[in-house]
Amino acid sequence: HVLEPATRLGPFLIGLIGFTHGALTISAVNFFIPVLRDFQVDVIVAGAYLALAQFISVFARPVIGLLSDRMGSTGRATFLGAYVALGAAFFALTPLLLPSAQAPAALLALAVGLGLVNSWSGLYYAAISEVGGAGRVGVSTSFGALANSLGTSTGPVLFGLLADRTGSWTQGMLILAALSVVSGILCAFFARRRSPERLSNEVA
Repeated sequence: HVLEPATRLGPFLIGLIGFTHGALTISAVNFFIPVLRDFQVDVIVAGAYLALAQFISVFARPVIGLLSDRMGSTGRATFLGAYVALGAAFFALTPLLLPSAQAPAALLALAVGLGLVNSWSGLYYAAISEVGGAGRVGVSTSFGALANSLGTSTGPVLFGLLADRTGSWTQGMLILAALSVVSGILCAFFARRRSPERLSNEVA
């Protein structure tokens, strides 16, 4: 059958989320220690909190997958949108936390936020495989991987260049937050266009 316009756009919109949120998460991980070092946090302490963030991310992923399964296929894209919105909130607040970065509470908040923001990949690939429709799982997930790889390749470079030009991490963090906002809006917009009846027709 001929796919409706919203269905045809689905993999591209979700792929854009993969690009922008991929740029966000890889930049956050790569620059976590250098940013904290600029605020006089010991490198070993910064590394320990980065390890904590990664630990949280590993164990949060199956929990997130379970929650998205309970929402069903029609709610998964909405759930993904909520996760990129979480990324936006985290990065919007990061410049406020950094002046207090030597305090354990601030470091713990940064680590937990990064861990949760970086737990989205399984949900992303589940969503993009579903929006591609039956018989297009390979193409959809491959496109999703391409979009995500482009984001993870270009994001840290642009973030680093901006930090060098401005002498501050703030602008880059706010741009990453804005990218997450855009991604979340696109995801939510697409999810609202996909009714249960339309999804059933796709899978049939």
